[in-house]
Amino acid sequence: MACKITISPSDDGRRLDKVIRSVWPGLPLSVIMKGIRTGSVRLDGKKAKCDLRVTGGQELYVPWESPKESAGEFAFRRTLPLLFEDPRLWAVNKPVNLLVQPDRKDQDNGLDRVKYMLRLAGEEERAYAVHRLDRNTTGVILVALSGVTLRILQDAFRRREVRKTYLAIVAGVPERQGEIDSPLLKDSASNTVRVDEA
Repeated sequence: MACKITISPSDDGRRLDKVIRSVWPGLPLSVIMKGIRTGSVRLDGKKAKCDLRVTGGQELYVPWESPKESAGEFAFRRTLPLLFEDPRLWAVNKPVNLLVQPDRKDQDNGLDRVKYMLRLAGEEERAYAVHRLDRNTTGVILVALSGVTLRILQDAFRRREVRKTYLAIVAGVPERQGEIDSPLLKDSASNTVRVDEA
């Protein structure tokens, strides 16, 4: 599970923690800092501080898998920006054109990306989407890391104890307040919806 890499000359002079984050972008910062703090991350065989400036050619030893080996059976080796993490819950930023959960087996999706990030972090790959966002919507997705957390958060959503805010991009300058009472037209080719002004 451990890995040793040689610092690239292009990383010469960069901080150790920044180099690690660039090689393992999906690894939570808390995992990186714990590895450095406990001494399980070593530079040229010695314990190092996170703000240490590295030199090209140095040997970096880390307690997690190499980025090439760590993907395992994941078809899509991609991550998501991690906005919040604790042992029970992660919040990630879902980009547009990505489903939260797949509608077929070989499809890139947010939940598999989170599971891949958990594997990179050496954690159990248990991840449950608390809620969904449409494919064309970008925003924060809450991911429970246990069944208990999932139930608690889904109950909170059902009881409307969670406040959601949506922002929209519009053409022109809309009134400060108002109501749009027009039919919506779906464009299947672009997978978008617009107001029918006719």
